[in-house]
Amino acid sequence: KAGLDYNITSNDALTIAGLYSNEHVLDDGDIPYFNEDLSTRRRLWLFHEDEYNTAFTASVVYQHKFKQAGHILNMSFNYTFHREDEKYFLTNRMPTFTGRDTFMLIADESVSDLNVDYVKPLKYGRFESGLKLRRRYIPTNMRFMPGLNSPLDTNAAGWANYGETIPALYGNYVYERRHFELE
Repeated sequence: KAGLDYNITSNDALTIAGLYSNEHVLDDGDIPYFNEDLSTRRRLWLFHEDEYNTAFTASVVYQHKFKQAGHILNMSFNYTFHREDEKYFLTNRMPTFTGRDTFMLIADESVSDLNVDYVKPLKYGRFESGLKLRRRYIPTNMRFMPGLNSPLDTNAAGWANYGETIPALYGNYVYERRHFELE
């Protein structure tokens, strides 16, 4: 993780930060299937998972303080990239055959967030407003390599793209008196 703080002027501040992470996961498991009275094993699923997760996040935050106390403008931008690179190796042991299936997935998630918040103090309260915008995009590539008598739905393979854009605006007026507050 790395970060920098700058005071541009006595009324302005800028913060820049970044974070990188990498994780490798290995997982093995067995799932046996038995008949009703548990006397005979009918199937044994063995799986091996090999997964790499990589993430990078960058953030820029700017704050401007106006001369009036409590009069502030905050702006921030955050970007996150997250890659999942997963491989599953499945062994399907049946009494009459053994099938070996492989499933691979790569998903690259990109998320961008923009936030702007403004606060203006008034004689009896304050006015608040701002906007938030999120853009998220996840292209995913799935591949199946079926083995003998595979139960996998190989038609589900291929590219899948997911995206969303979420905008929001807000405004808020807070009226304050000594024994009364209305928002």
